[in-house]
Order: sequence, then C-alpha cells, then structure tokens
Amino acid sequence: METDVTTDKPDLSQQGDGHQQDVELDSHGDVDYKAKYLAEIENAKKQRARAQDAESKLDGIKTNQEKAKQEQLKEQGKFKEIAEGLQQKVDILEPIANKWTEFETSERERLLNLLPEEHRSKAESLDNGNLEFLVNSVTAKEIVEDQNPSPQAPSASPSSQIRGETMKNFTKMSDEERKANWDEIMSGYLKS
Repeated sequence: METDVTTDKPDLSQQGDGHQQDVELDSHGDVDYKAKYLAEIENAKKQRARAQDAESKLDGIKTNQEKAKQEQLKEQGKFKEIAEGLQQKVDILEPIANKWTEFETSERERLLNLLPEEHRSKAESLDNGNLEFLVNSVTAKEIVEDQNPSPQAPSASPSSQIRGETMKNFTKMSDEERKANWDEIMSGYLKS
C-alpha cells in the first residue's frame, strides 16, 4: 500500500520550466532571508562600482574630446572661438570662486575671534586648516583647565564662602537641594 506524502513547503529547487533557482535554505528548510539580503547588498555595491567606473570613463572621454576640439580649433586658427569658450567657463566659475573666497575669509575671522588676544598675532600667518587645529587645541586646553582647576589656586576662606559662593548657590538651590546640603550651608556660618 502506497501513500502519497505531500508537504506544505513547495520545492524551491526547481521552477516550472526546469531551471534551478539560487535559493539558500537554513537548517529547517526555510528560505534564508539574511543570506539573500546580504547577497543583494553585495550586488548593489558591485552595480554602484560599475556605475562609478562608467561615469569616470565618460568624464575622461569628455575631457579628451574637449582637448581634441581645442587642438582642432588651434590648427584652424579659430582663436576667437577658443577665447569665447574659455570666457564662458570663466563666467561660470568666477561666482563660485568669489563665494569660496568669502567663505574662507569669514571662517578665518571666526577662528581668529575664538582665540585669545595674545595668540591672534601669531596665528594670523597660519592657513585655515592649521588655524582650526590651533583653535581646537586651545579651546580643549581651556575646557580641561576649567574642569580641573590648578592646585595652586587658593581655597576660599569660610567667611568668603558664606558671603560668596555658598550663599550664591544657596539662593539658587531648590528646596530639595537645600535640605540635602543643609549641614554644609550651616557649617559656613559657624566660627572656626
């Protein structure tokens, strides 16, 4: 007695026309979507690389054609057409160059204004990249000094703490902070 065994899962190894599909199955016989996803990413990377190569080749061809056209015009003595073509390029590129110069100047002024006055005269001769590095290092040093005060700094006397910092902080504290720091606040008022 023969029984027909049917499965709920279709046979993914063959399509209706007899061609094999490139499908990976995991240990349970299901489709491995992660592998398909990773394969699709690799395919997209390859396509992008091909497109970039094609674009760079096209740019090279256009450049070579432009050079050949310039040479042909020179041979024919059509310098007026060459000059007109170059003037068109200048007209297009000149506003871009002016904007870039304005940007560099404003960026330089901004960076110089961030430096302390004693460093500005020395820093004026630096290019923008080095100037930015200097500003970042000076400001980083100031931040570190602000976070870690020098050990030579004199500590405040109790009376100055009462009149100065503690009282200032005391007036700005919330009720919960005052309750938590009440002993410290009161110790500032006690005579030593």
